[in-house]
Amino acid sequence: MVTGIAHIFLAFGYPEHSEIILMLLFGVAYFISGLSLILKPAAGEIMGMIFPMAGLLSGIFFIGPGNWNAQFCFLFAIDAFVLISCFCLRFAGRKEK
Repeated sequence: MVTGIAHIFLAFGYPEHSEIILMLLFGVAYFISGLSLILKPAAGEIMGMIFPMAGLLSGIFFIGPGNWNAQFCFLFAIDAFVLISCFCLRFAGRKEK
């Protein structure tokens, strides 16, 4: 939820960036997936894998690493952390016996 709020604030803080709409959409998506992790964990885990993966891929292919600044790097690091955490929550705790 925190990264969703950060995306929204950064989008309003940098209106000159062409990817402002994308940042707003990801901000809302991250906030909803964080909220669903609390309310419906199974759905939140799935959204926590899909949205950060899409954010990382769009950052790599559409924005391009050459255009990243410190804030983008911080947000991508959070995306990677959330992605790995949701994968671990989803798959590591469900070993078959």
